[in-house]
This record gives sequence, structure tokens and C-alpha cells, in this order.
Amino acid sequence: MRKPLVWILVLASIAFLTLSASRAQRRTSMPTGVSPTLASTSREFQTKATMLHTGTSTTAQGSVGATGLPFQEPLAQYVGITQATLPVINENFGSGLLVLNRACFAEFPGTRACSRPELYQSIPPPPEWPSVVQVSDQFLTGSCLSSDGMSASCGSEPAPAICCAFK
Repeated sequence: MRKPLVWILVLASIAFLTLSASRAQRRTSMPTGVSPTLASTSREFQTKATMLHTGTSTTAQGSVGATGLPFQEPLAQYVGITQATLPVINENFGSGLLVLNRACFAEFPGTRACSRPELYQSIPPPPEWPSVVQVSDQFLTGSCLSSDGMSASCGSEPAPAICCAFK
């Protein structure tokens, strides 16, 4: 009974010493002026880049850091509403996305049909429109939106597309 207890103590001591040594090594390998807490939160990594240029190599060292803020891709902003009205498939679905995108591009070069998040987050917000407009949706068709930003029935009549672009 004493032998297993001795082995457990020996293994626990080895694990403790290994963990302590790796922590000490991590502290000493931090760049000057960077605390272990800061390095772990900002995720700084030392990088080496080797550039090959006419048979010689040049080595550059530096650090790359992330601030911890989530990256958000920029959203396209509202540009306008087409004069052309586009057919709807039924009261729940508007035209296909390519139909909407082509109509936007024809009237406002460099644009495409807006998605809901793009409209909701446009600065400045789009002006009010008189009826429903078709927006791009996650399903390969458009859907309709009223001027207050709420989902609306597309009805059976053609409706214009609302267009966005990256500014």
C-alpha cells in the first residue's frame, strides 16, 4: 500500500515541477514591456518572414496582435430604389436574387440588392418608400419589406428592388 502512495507523490511532484518550469519559461520569453496577462489577452505572436529576392533571403521579425474585438465585415449601404418593378413569385417570395441584382446594377451601377441587415444598419437610414420593396434574402429569392422595416406580403403585383453598394 505504501508503494502506490509513494509513486503518486513522485508523479505529482514531477507534474508540479514541469508546470512551474513552463510558467517561468513563458514569463521570461515575453517581449519587453509585455506582461504575461497582456500577451495572452492580446494574443501577440512573434512572426518571422523570409523574403526571397534574387537568390538572397532577408529575415524580418515583428509581432502581430489582435485586440480581442470581434471582426465585422463592412456592410453595403443604401443607394436607391429601382424605378423598374420586378415580378414576384407569390405573396411570400419576390424575384430571384440575380433578377434583383441585375435591376439594381442597371439603374445604379456598382450596386446590388440590399439585404435586411444592410438596410437596418445603413447610415443614414433609407428614406420612407410608398409601398413594399424587394430585398435579398437568405433563400435564393427576394422577399418584401415595408417602409417601417417589417416583413410584408409581396402581394401579386410587381415591386421595385432596394439597392445597396459599398461606399
